[in-house]
Amino acid sequence: MIWLIASLIAGIAFRAWAVILLVVAYLASRKSRDSALLIYFFYGILLVSEVHVGDFISYESLKALAIIVPSIAILREILSGTELKVKFTPLQLIGIFVLAAGLLYGYLLPWGTALLIAGEEGLSFRALRDVAAGVLVLFSMLWIVKAKYPYLYTPENQVAIAAGFIILLILKEIRNLKKVEFKLRMKS
Repeated sequence: MIWLIASLIAGIAFRAWAVILLVVAYLASRKSRDSALLIYFFYGILLVSEVHVGDFISYESLKALAIIVPSIAILREILSGTELKVKFTPLQLIGIFVLAAGLLYGYLLPWGTALLIAGEEGLSFRALRDVAAGVLVLFSMLWIVKAKYPYLYTPENQVAIAAGFIILLILKEIRNLKKVEFKLRMKS
C-alpha cells in the first residue's frame, strides 16, 4: 500500500497520469491476478510514453527512479497477492513525507524513494549492499564509456549496457538459489 501511495505522488510530480492504472491494477489483483497483470502491462506502455529520460547519467534518470521503483514494488505485491497492509514503518512514513515534499522541491524525490527502500521490512542488508554496488558499477561503466568513447554513448548503447548488467545481476542471484529436483511419478 505504501508503494501505491509513493507511485501516486511520483506520478503527480512527473504529471504521469498512467499511475491511475496502478490503483486499478492493485484493486483488480484482489479478484484476479491475470487481469491485474494485464492492466499493469498497459500501465507500463503508457508510462514509457509519459516519462522521458534522455541519459542514464543525469538528474532526470535519478528522479525517474521515484516512479520506477514503486512501480516494480507494486508489481511484486500484485504477483505475491499480499493483503492490503496499512501498517508502515517509521522510516517509510518519513519517506512518504519527503516524497510529498518532492512535489514542491524536485530534488527530494530520489531521497524519498531511498528512504522507502531502506524502510522495507523484508529487505536484508546484503540485498541493499548488492543493489548499491551494482548501481555504482553500472554508473561507473556508463561514465567511462561517456568519457572515453563519446561516439559510443548513444541511448541504444546505454540501454544495452544497462540491460546486460541487469542480466548479470539476475544470474548472480539465481546462482544462489537452492537446486530443486523434480521427479516424475507414474502410477502403475
